[in-house]
Order: sequence, then structure tokens, then C-alpha cells
Amino acid sequence: MPGDRIVGLNTPGEGLVIHTIDCAELDKAHDMNDWLDVGWGQGASDMGLSVARIHVRMKNALGSLASAMSAIAVNGGNISNLKLTERNPLYFEFLVDVEVRDVAHLQNILGALRVSDAVESVDRVREAETVQ
Repeated sequence: MPGDRIVGLNTPGEGLVIHTIDCAELDKAHDMNDWLDVGWGQGASDMGLSVARIHVRMKNALGSLASAMSAIAVNGGNISNLKLTERNPLYFEFLVDVEVRDVAHLQNILGALRVSDAVESVDRVREAETVQ
């Protein structure tokens, strides 16, 4: 996603493969001489929207879900997918895929969710799991 810190990893047979700096694949690359510091070009955030996955834990209270979804929409995020992963009498958790311009846009949405009284926690998810 534009704005993420990225690194190129010279992989035999594949060429240069781009990873975020916190990607688990980089832990497997023992020779840092194979790493190439790369970055996003100017205007990368103008190329279109990227999908970011976030994990949200909310109070199980009337209007909590509406409050969170409204915070995403008011800050210009488009929800492309949603999956409820846990629910009990005190809280519920869900994964949501949000279309954003870049990391700064995502950070604005995460900040808006964090200040919501309905939200207990919110984090970006880095795994490749798909929401079904």
C-alpha cells in the first residue's frame, strides 16, 4: 500500500520481490545483501485505492457497529468486506476490508475508530487471509 515502508528481496528464479519491512518472508532471508531499499514513487497514492484489513473489537452495545462503520465512512473509507469473528455478551470482533488511498488515509481511519467510545481496540492486519 502506498506509504508502507517496502524492501526488494532478490530471490533466485523470481527476481526482485517487494515486501513490506515487517513481512515474515524477510525473516527467512539471512543475507541482507539480497535486500534492496525501495520506495513508492511520487503520485503512488493517486494510482487508485488499496484494500487494508483491520481487526476491530467493540463493545456489544446498541449502535456500536453503526458508530464504527460511520467513522470509516466519514473519513472516506469504503468497506468492501466484513466478517464477524467473535461475539459474546461483552464484546464482538470483526475483520473489515477498507479501501483507502494510502497509509496516511488508513491511519486517519484507525485514529477515528480508536477515539470512538464503542471501540475497544483496532489494529491493521498484515496476514494474507481473505474474508469469506
